[in-house]
Amino acid sequence: MADCGICLEALKKPVSTPCGHVHCEACLRNYIVSSNDALKSTCPTCRREFHIATPDLAVVPEKYHGFILPTIRKLYIDIPSTSKLVKKVNSLKTQVKDLSKEIDLLDERCDGLEREVQAFAEAERATRIEMRALQNEYEELSYKYDSMVALCTETHCSPGPSRSSHNNDATTSLDNAALPVQLRPKRALPKSRPHRSARHSDVPNVPLVSKRQRVSRHSDVHDIGRPPRNE
Repeated sequence: MADCGICLEALKKPVSTPCGHVHCEACLRNYIVSSNDALKSTCPTCRREFHIATPDLAVVPEKYHGFILPTIRKLYIDIPSTSKLVKKVNSLKTQVKDLSKEIDLLDERCDGLEREVQAFAEAERATRIEMRALQNEYEELSYKYDSMVALCTETHCSPGPSRSSHNNDATTSLDNAALPVQLRPKRALPKSRPHRSARHSDVPNVPLVSKRQRVSRHSDVHDIGRPPRNE
């Protein structure tokens, strides 16, 4: 709704001047009463003059009554219903609340991710420091090894295996370990000879006579050491 040009507030009982500017009825009346001229006044907005005296219709012919209009006319403004606007405002407020909750959740998630990133950065820094220390130690050991090899060469000693040969030997041992183990072929067992009874299967079984071993008797034991008898 429009505002009044005098009180700068929403229009209350709006009235219009002949120039078309709209003001509150009370504000315009107070403005006109405060002027010095009783027949004329000016518009508070554009300063255009207009007559405030109305002629007596009794002395004016009736056919001219339709052309005589009051200089200040009342206006009737249709104010639209605000129910739709209220519903829209309520829906927007609900949407704002939901978005505020999502923003809070995103802020918490961002804080957690920032902490994780900081932890990863610290771990990476520590790992880089450790790697640099190990690299320096490796370079020192390599330098010492090369110095010892050069010293052995100068003193006519047999130098130890170089790092490359050591690596090659390790690689060869790994390759050999990966190959399948070849087993020694088994030697054929000698064929067993057939028994004599099997070779002469057509010969009838003959009982074998085995010679019994002589068992010493008691009399023989007593005869030991005696002179032989003269028979």
